[in-house]
Amino acid sequence: MNEAYQTWNVVIATLRQRGLLGSGQSPVADGILLPDRLVFVLDMQRLAGIPREAWLDPDLRRQLRAALGGRPVVVTDSFGLAVQVGRQPLQPPQPLPRHVPLDLSHCPSGLMYPVPLGVGRRGPVWASLPDLGHILVGGTTRTGKTAWIRAVLTALVSVHTADEVRIAIVDPKGVDFSGWRTAHTLGVATEVEDATRLVGEVLNEAEARQARFAAVGATNRAACVRAVGTLPVVVLVVDEFIDLAVLAGLRSPFYRSLLRLASKGAGLGIYLILSATNPKAEVINTLIRANCSTRVAFRCAERRQSEAILEAAGAEGLPAVAGRMLVRLPGSSRLVELQGYYVEGVPLGEAGPVLSDEERELVVYAVERLGGAFPVGQLAEAFRGRMTAWRIRLLAEDWERRGWLTRPRHATDPRRVTDELLGVAGVGRTGAQAAQGAQGRTGGNDQ
Repeated sequence: MNEAYQTWNVVIATLRQRGLLGSGQSPVADGILLPDRLVFVLDMQRLAGIPREAWLDPDLRRQLRAALGGRPVVVTDSFGLAVQVGRQPLQPPQPLPRHVPLDLSHCPSGLMYPVPLGVGRRGPVWASLPDLGHILVGGTTRTGKTAWIRAVLTALVSVHTADEVRIAIVDPKGVDFSGWRTAHTLGVATEVEDATRLVGEVLNEAEARQARFAAVGATNRAACVRAVGTLPVVVLVVDEFIDLAVLAGLRSPFYRSLLRLASKGAGLGIYLILSATNPKAEVINTLIRANCSTRVAFRCAERRQSEAILEAAGAEGLPAVAGRMLVRLPGSSRLVELQGYYVEGVPLGEAGPVLSDEERELVVYAVERLGGAFPVGQLAEAFRGRMTAWRIRLLAEDWERRGWLTRPRHATDPRRVTDELLGVAGVGRTGAQAAQGAQGRTGGNDQ
């Protein structure tokens, strides 16, 4: 299955490069797996207007052969148009590795907009973003979601210029994607208001593209590019999108814009990567679920969370290995277990045991001014103008899950700082200099 899927991805990328296939088109009518070759039968009704001579051009065979690493390729026209590709020697299944740093040499030759899904029991699995469509990602804290998304973005911007790929990121914690302010980046938002504005800008781009498509009579991005020139793929990453949706409201401009992008963005070259730590089926709108054709689930705490992402159980039973995940690819109900990629030099677990300066100041303030208590309201008041109560609440919930803050015994009790959090922050329970620094930077407000 993986061999056929990867082979067809390379074939389809080559057809797009030659202008024989538009973005989002899938002309395969049938796939046949034989001992010595793979046969892809094409549906010519989906390829109306393209002369058969273009498909039988020897240059196409040579380009396909080169893209497939020299494997034999034959294009036949005997009983319908078909592409036959000689099979690679079948590798026996191998145990999954525990760590897979991103290696761009694993990327299949000729693959456009490459997404490094992970390493399976028969080797690396990559796919083209237009073939994957929107991606829904879920899993508990520190299972590798953010590391995997960073690897996906790294692969895209390493292979394509800023004229070919643009990135927009909503990062509620403010640290997971803090290094992503590059030439490829349209913006990074951390607060609800900024997230609403950024998602709205991406929606405006989608609507502008709709008008451009209509003006040139294009039905897909590839046809529009042929008519007007450069039109970059846009990737919108929304981390913790469920928390954001609940906070903003399911009738808010933020959520309505997200729904509209989910329904029409992929056809315009705009793709969503939506990530959630606590996936809830009731918040994942049916429109989002229907249009996120690729599902990626890291280890989940409960079966219902696995079902919210994959529409199937399984992710709750994954081993406690950061980066281990189940993937459901477009058009398939089969779940594939992979070890996800991460960018070397960046912690594999989400966010990693590193705090930003502001987060460290929160810890110092809680210890020195509040006796180790971590009440969100008081901290939000002390850090007004610098961090919102919503962001501090997200941090508090995340740190509680990590064991860095205690779980309150009663609803009225505050969380409390643990020794583990002190170690991560690099501070002790006493430290006049740290306290004075925190007091000076927060204006001395100890309410």
